[in-house]
Amino acid sequence: MSSIDNSIFDQRLDRPGFSTRAPVREATVILVEDRSQWSNAIEELCAFLEVRLTRVSGEDDLAPVLRDRRPMAVLASLDG
Repeated sequence: MSSIDNSIFDQRLDRPGFSTRAPVREATVILVEDRSQWSNAIEELCAFLEVRLTRVSGEDDLAPVLRDRRPMAVLASLDG
């Protein structure tokens, strides 16, 4: 059996300002809908899971919302 040299990992911890902790972010689900089709059911589910629900209209620009919130999921109905 071979062993792994841990000295590489140990060196990173010696640097000042280095943190092994990832920034904490709030769990968020983005719901994209124009009419209130899923809102009530998804709102109850998110409340049960303790996840923040953010509603966005289909007319809105989704890019800034995704960048700012960094959601764990985006739900949208597809027409087609």
